Amino acid sequence: PPRYEDRFSSNVSYKWYMDLPQNPNLNSHQQLQEDWKQELWEHILQERLNLSKQEKSCPFQVVVTASPEVAPLSLKFEVKQEASQAAFAQVIEIIQQMKTYGILEEELQRARTNLLGAGIVSSQSSAYWADQIRDYFIHEKALPENKENLRKQYLLEVSKKAIELDIQQRLPLSPKHIGLIAPKGNPALQTTEKQLRAGLLKSSQQQVQPYQLSEKPE
Repeated sequence: PPRYEDRFSSNVSYKWYMDLPQNPNLNSHQQLQEDWKQELWEHILQERLNLSKQEKSCPFQVVVTASPEVAPLSLKFEVKQEASQAAFAQVIEIIQQMKTYGILEEELQRARTNLLGAGIVSSQSSAYWADQIRDYFIHEKALPENKENLRKQYLLEVSKKAIELDIQQRLPLSPKHIGLIAPKGNPALQTTEKQLRAGLLKSSQQQVQPYQLSEKPE
């Protein structure tokens, strides 16, 4: 059998830092609504990535994260180096489908349900309030007294069309910056950013078909 270090020697971690356009003319309440709208399509993006991995047995995992200090949106890849280009192409295809054809009503309703449920749990934790206070003082985000009620109302009422427009206008096909963590000697360390971006550009120029939800996630 392969040694422990051999089995994992080809695993690499990429991180895409996505630059989302921001509207400087929004007031504090409107900015909260923009954040909540992004929460919805981020959830749908993550769900599609998870389903893609299950359906196609893809040897990679992609996690959508938010790091306001670094980038408005990040995608973290855990992948074997030889499968990295296939992983990038799959993610670009999913984003392209969302930008071109929008989202499914079923996806939106599930995102609403999941985010509302998570909000009820998180708002009762000390970690939630620590994050809220941090966002208020460091990122200058509004912290109204009835914030969770406002969030709930917005998540329930925002239209599918408004979310799709936000995706079209703000979700980019490729990252502004690319980070890489790989073991010493891994071939990924020899790949230049120019080579990576050439592959991303090629993938972004491919035609995509409308997304079909073949099965309900658990």
